[in-house]
Amino acid sequence: DLDEAWAFLNVAQGETLSNKLVRAGRAMNAGVYFVTQSSGDVSKESLKNNIGLKFAFLSTDTNEIKQTLEFFGLDSEDENNQKRLRDLENGQCLMQDLYGRVGVVQIHPVFVELLHAFDTRPPIKSEVDLE
Repeated sequence: DLDEAWAFLNVAQGETLSNKLVRAGRAMNAGVYFVTQSSGDVSKESLKNNIGLKFAFLSTDTNEIKQTLEFFGLDSEDENNQKRLRDLENGQCLMQDLYGRVGVVQIHPVFVELLHAFDTRPPIKSEVDLE
């Protein structure tokens, strides 16, 4: 899992290593996960072409939405495609599977503890006061 992938992919050594990891990982049935806030961070075509699963969460920025749709191989000018990304709710994402199929997926945590464990949002003031 490579969180904040932009920091790694923006330097030549990181980009080279990422490409090697993705190619070798596929050959050994291992997964490499790039986590980033912008699909534009994964800009090299050879890397894009080797990413099997893609997930994109809510965005309201038109340029980012278009860039994400292009990353998924979808028509970035299609208003319905743009609306789909703009209207996602909490826990929903646009997913592209290994076969190129795209749809909206709802993420359901098995346990409420997992929901809290992976929540990276800053606490709401009332939650802080309760602690």
